[in-house]
Formats: sequence, structure tokens, C-alpha cells
Amino acid sequence: MADYLASLEKVIALPYRLYVPAHGGPIADGPGYAKTLLAHRQWRNEQTLAAVKAGARSISAVVAAIYPAQPFAVRRAAAMTITAHVEYLEAQGLLQVRRGWFGTRLELPR
Repeated sequence: MADYLASLEKVIALPYRLYVPAHGGPIADGPGYAKTLLAHRQWRNEQTLAAVKAGARSISAVVAAIYPAQPFAVRRAAAMTITAHVEYLEAQGLLQVRRGWFGTRLELPR
């Protein structure tokens, strides 16, 4: 996640407007699009922290809090994304992650 966020910040800072990605069509307002992606990831970080603050102690509990009405298949994919957010937030010192035999326990730092 840290590399992805850093890459978004790098492309936002470039002097180009038109982005031509490897897949999909050209993006006329590339910096605006990248800013939207960056803001979404930052929002998801905030949602992850809020879910833990509200009592979610596992990745599946965070997923259930953020995506309450999504079907199982979507939640499985969301769990991979939330795992990346959890790892990022742990590296930033914003979340404590305890890994053990029975899974992962999430807590806010004291």
C-alpha cells in the first residue's frame, strides 16, 4: 500500500495532464483521477481505523463493518485490500497487529 500511495503522489506531481494507462482508455484529467484514487485509499485507511476503534478485532470484522451488505465473493476480495491497509497502518504505527495461531488481532496503539 505504501508503494501504491507513493506512486500516486509521484504521478500527481508530474507536469502531465493526459494519462495513457497500460489498460483502459486515456484519462484526460490524469492528476485529478490520481487524486481521487489517493483520496479513496486514505478514506479506506480512516474507515479501517474507525472500525478497529469501534471494536473490530480481525480483518473479517473490519470487512464486515466497512462492507456490511456485500456478498461473500466481494467480501473475500475486500479482505485482501483491507489486509494491505492493515499492513500499511501497522507500518505507520497507527495500528497494532498481533499474529498468532488463531489468526490476527487488531488494536489501536496505546
